[in-house]
Amino acid sequence: MASVYVFDSNAVLDVLQGKPESNNILGFCDGARISAVQLAELLNLAERRADILLTRTDVMKGVAGIGLVVVDFNADQAIWAGRLSRKCRLRHDKVLAETKAKKEATRRNLSIADRCCIALAEHLTATVISSDAVWTEFVSADRLFVYKPPIPQLRP
Repeated sequence: MASVYVFDSNAVLDVLQGKPESNNILGFCDGARISAVQLAELLNLAERRADILLTRTDVMKGVAGIGLVVVDFNADQAIWAGRLSRKCRLRHDKVLAETKAKKEATRRNLSIADRCCIALAEHLTATVISSDAVWTEFVSADRLFVYKPPIPQLRP
């Protein structure tokens, strides 16, 4: 793996909330990067989701406290994120055709914040640390560390 790491928002949330699975990634926090877009997403989640139990202040102090470096979002990263949009749309359409379930197709795709995270990793030639196995379709295996096992899909 690369010596520079970029955390996705869910990875940061897991660490800040002290979730047991975050023990797998605590050693990567100090000096790891997050995009300013991820920070905005974290602050938005803290504001809007009652299940997170973090305030905006908790997020800001927590990000600094675990040693994450917030990187400004720039035009190069915007171009990378934009390139991923087509791949995401194609994936969404494929999953939708296979499952006929729009919610499932959307859940198994990347948000704009996710694409910005990948763009930062590309910009820095870094390894992405994510909790979401769907990222394997968008990031090469040698540049991705998924620290949670996928949740098995229940079949009727």
